Amino acid sequence: MGMHTFRAGAGRAVIRLPAELFPVEGFNGIHDELCTRVLLLHKEAKAAIVSLELTSLPTEEIGFLQKLVGVEAGLPPENVWICATHTFSAPHIRHEHSLKTETDRRKNVLLRQAIREALREAAFQAASGLTDARFGIGTGHCSVNVNRDIPTAQGWWLGNNESGLSDKSVTVLRFEKADGRPIAFLFSYGVQSSVMDGSIMADGGRLVSADLAGVACRYVEQEYDSSVTALFCVGAAGDQAPAYKARYMEPDKTGCLREQDIHEQGFLLAVLQGKRLGAAVVLTAQKIECSIPEDVLRLQKWVFKCPGQKMPQSIRDIRPATQYEYIPAGECEIFLEVMKLGNVVLLGVQPELCCRTFLEIKERSLFPYTIVFTLVNGSVKYMADEAAYRRVTYEAMNSPFAAGAAELLRDKALELFQKL
Repeated sequence: MGMHTFRAGAGRAVIRLPAELFPVEGFNGIHDELCTRVLLLHKEAKAAIVSLELTSLPTEEIGFLQKLVGVEAGLPPENVWICATHTFSAPHIRHEHSLKTETDRRKNVLLRQAIREALREAAFQAASGLTDARFGIGTGHCSVNVNRDIPTAQGWWLGNNESGLSDKSVTVLRFEKADGRPIAFLFSYGVQSSVMDGSIMADGGRLVSADLAGVACRYVEQEYDSSVTALFCVGAAGDQAPAYKARYMEPDKTGCLREQDIHEQGFLLAVLQGKRLGAAVVLTAQKIECSIPEDVLRLQKWVFKCPGQKMPQSIRDIRPATQYEYIPAGECEIFLEVMKLGNVVLLGVQPELCCRTFLEIKERSLFPYTIVFTLVNGSVKYMADEAAYRRVTYEAMNSPFAAGAAELLRDKALELFQKL
């Protein structure tokens, strides 16, 4: 392949969950199907970005999936980014030691097999369709997210804070053939795909769904044709939530919180917000001018350590509070992964960053376009900014990282950018 040639390919496949998997984790059926999508890039180096419509994946499974994509697409496993869309309406692959019954172990195997088969199919499509390509980037605006940290009479908690810090920009990378026909769209936005998080249906169960992000991807794909793949990767969404959720907290006139659940009606909220995000992606993508990147595709990984803190024994131990004892717990190892293509740099991290950290990285970056993906090649809970620890927010309490870790990650990322 010549120095001036850039190639791209994409593929997607449905994660076919078998009927015998249900019930599992409170899910007793499927509302809309989960998918896996793969984007393959090649200019001297070769890399793959995988978007899986799941909440998260255990570390050992991520390693297996990286190898699987590596074999199917012909690239080193370490050049594969496995990104969960963080839909809260999907079952988890569990650690074997946590499964107590043979039924649980059998269902875990069924789920793992379904995910692997779908990813193998999508990776094969991407590799088979690898072709000369161009790419470009654009940013648009979309208001479907909101800061979820709200002040209450008892302390900061989860809700809708319309005046809180929130990034409404959606970033879109367009990949197209030499004749202008699109191959794939990779887009990122700061929102958890959690419209249906915890919502219970009339029969007492839950339904599997790709949620808001899945709707957005399908919307983009349907606007073009079946050959186009739209991949969503979560931005800095630790303190960002959908503006409208099926199950939500609202304050009463005394400032106390009460919970509401609109059950099945919540899926309409997922569709409306997902289509709004999808429409913003399409409008942005239509304005993007593509070209062949002059520089080769570059990848780099950096490991550093940051201060840690003791996690609560259970999420039920976390509640609104004006004071909280953060207990130090040694150091945590953090991975920074960078992918540079032309004037675009992608930063991949495992922790769920908050909006402030992302904006500071983007504003101080040396590159014209800087995009931060969270939940890349693993998930290690929240990494909140220092202000969140002072406020005593949910993200600060429910974190294995001590105050200052997010700022250290920010500085290390900017240092790594300079090395590029």
